[in-house]
Amino acid sequence: DHSWWSGPALQATYDGILARCPIPVGGKWPTRRCLRPWAPAQTTVKGGTYYAFQPGNDVHEYAAELGLRYFLEQREALASRRIAAPFKCANAVNAASWLLHVTEFHAGADAVPACPAPPR
Repeated sequence: DHSWWSGPALQATYDGILARCPIPVGGKWPTRRCLRPWAPAQTTVKGGTYYAFQPGNDVHEYAAELGLRYFLEQREALASRRIAAPFKCANAVNAASWLLHVTEFHAGADAVPACPAPPR
């Protein structure tokens, strides 16, 4: 049973990302520029922020976008196509979120090649 997995597993990570990208004075949400390194998908909403971090959404949407990214990258890897920027290789936060997702939902199966260097 994976119900509400994302809260206990990813809430601290999600909160940490949002703490790094506070809402600018006069703004409605954190900027895409700030959130870009941690956004699992490129889905944006009216107003310009990433769907995973839209105020009013929560960690569950971040987890859903992480699942989407997993699917897209696995599909590319299994088709022997190059993945230009693997999510797990961008930084240590992404690598940790990726590993949690892969372990929980895919029994550790990850066809995306290992990162050339450990994410920082």
